[in-house]
Amino acid sequence: MTRPRDPEDEALRHAWPKWCKRVVIVAPRYPEASGGSRYVENLGAALAEIGVDVSVISVYPGTGRTALKTSAVIAREQLHRYPAFRGRKGAKATLIGALRLVYKRWDARRYRHRFRVAMESYGAESVIIFTHAVAKLMLDETGFVSEESKAMLIGQHHSSFESLNQEPGLRDQILRAFGDIDAFTALSVEDAAEFATLLNVPCYGVDNVAARSAAPAAGAGGRARTAVALVRLSHEKQVDVMMRAFMSATSVSELRDWRLEIYGEGELREELERLIESLDARNRIRLCGLTDEPAEALSGASLNLLTSRYEGFGYAVLEAAQVATPSIAFDCSPGLHRLMVTVDGHLVPPSAGERGYAAALRDLLLDPHALAERGESARIGTARFSGPVVLGEWAHILDQVDGRRE
Repeated sequence: MTRPRDPEDEALRHAWPKWCKRVVIVAPRYPEASGGSRYVENLGAALAEIGVDVSVISVYPGTGRTALKTSAVIAREQLHRYPAFRGRKGAKATLIGALRLVYKRWDARRYRHRFRVAMESYGAESVIIFTHAVAKLMLDETGFVSEESKAMLIGQHHSSFESLNQEPGLRDQILRAFGDIDAFTALSVEDAAEFATLLNVPCYGVDNVAARSAAPAAGAGGRARTAVALVRLSHEKQVDVMMRAFMSATSVSELRDWRLEIYGEGELREELERLIESLDARNRIRLCGLTDEPAEALSGASLNLLTSRYEGFGYAVLEAAQVATPSIAFDCSPGLHRLMVTVDGHLVPPSAGERGYAAALRDLLLDPHALAERGESARIGTARFSGPVVLGEWAHILDQVDGRRE
């Protein structure tokens, strides 16, 4: 059954630049369980809705599912990620290593050639978006010359500008990758202004796109006394802070039946499992692993938690808001701040720390009526991030950049 045409989509078809027929998104790894991957999926789906030809080139193969046309640059990831000689000794191991090295070099030349030829084939009707510096650096290694490209080249960084101070080498990667492109987009106008001090290209702030559809929102009466988090189990997400704050907030008798479900994987899983044991929280906090259905995980919960030290946008906040689940988070970046204000989330000053977060969380949980009202306000606020609205921002950016290229 064909879905009826959305009047907003029809209006956007007329506003979209007539010259832009194709958008190619180049990502480090797609599809996978990450905010960056959900960004690609949602942006690609929104573009396809208005008739743009969309494809994704992933440097390494993803492990998830997608409806977008996707190809991988390096199909044999294990071959190229590890050295040809892997520690074994003996004549047989040396011969195998030598053969592997020869094949590895041949395969590398082959994939670099195919990648460069494919990217050089895109003409003036195309926009190529690099979602991370490593994707553009990989292309540069093939001999691709940005200045000779007929396609419009746009770079991105999907975290806050502050993240450059947390990840060694990232600032240099961005400088090397995006000094010769047509434009750069960040997750807020504030971040874009900061990047403009590094890059001698036009920098814009543009919102992420919300998914077209989500699981139906449960009514206030159907909400479990459960908090939820969709988060990578890594240091910058401060999941340990989340766990301790949750246990502190729910230590009062009225809240001791609350549960916390955390969806995600990462290098800190074992450490966090030990923390659950030390908090005697086996019946209160559960590490649920990855989920392919984030909206379903969020739709029955009463509150979404985020405790990141830095966060460019916070896709889980937007996904939670779509199913009328409000959020609480540290006010750690301009992009997240704007999102949380738009969807009526509760922001905790980073200076308040773990104790301040726990106190704010307790206040929210003790007032379920106000929590439900925040949820409905959150759902209404997501209209700001719909496909037609965000693609309208993109249309304006493309028109401006195209005008500079003429």
